[in-house]
Amino acid sequence: MRLTLAKVCIFILLPIIIFTKDIYKESSLIDLMFENIAYALLFVAAVGRIWTAAWISGNKGKRLVVDGPYALVRHPLYLFSAIGFVGAGLAFESLMLAAAFLAVFLVSHYPTMIREEQFLIQNFGIEAQDYLSQRNRLWPRFHFPMGAEEGQVNLRIYSRAVLDALLIGLIFLAAHTLEWLHLKGLIPVLFYLY
Repeated sequence: MRLTLAKVCIFILLPIIIFTKDIYKESSLIDLMFENIAYALLFVAAVGRIWTAAWISGNKGKRLVVDGPYALVRHPLYLFSAIGFVGAGLAFESLMLAAAFLAVFLVSHYPTMIREEQFLIQNFGIEAQDYLSQRNRLWPRFHFPMGAEEGQVNLRIYSRAVLDALLIGLIFLAAHTLEWLHLKGLIPVLFYLY
């Protein structure tokens, strides 16, 4: 449900994405800052989702995972997704698109977070309540957990996470291809965004 809703919302935003351009001068410092921050956020999102998949794959619903990225925050997969959504908006060099993408993320993913927390409480009881009381939903605790040295990984789920990470990287390329098409006049710019 969350992925379908996110895709529908992005589809609705597509004309804005395609026919708008940022107001910043090409090759300016702010242009470079947008590009670097966007790339960094997309990179963190991709690597974070792979890291999370390594810890949860094969364990989801079977045991309460509290180590690795789950020691930082209740929903690390969604945290890294949120970072990716913001990075995607910034890849188009627009604060407004970054805010719109973050809103899409919250509308599409927040209800799922609540349902997953209820599932944990129903299935893992007091252990889950303790875990949830010690972790924020999306804002990480700032320490680096080591966790277990070894574990079992579902390779199908992990491979899917790697593929998703590769697709996240394509967002940056798509944004810059669109920028080039705007600069060459091949796609019209109908309005400008901050």
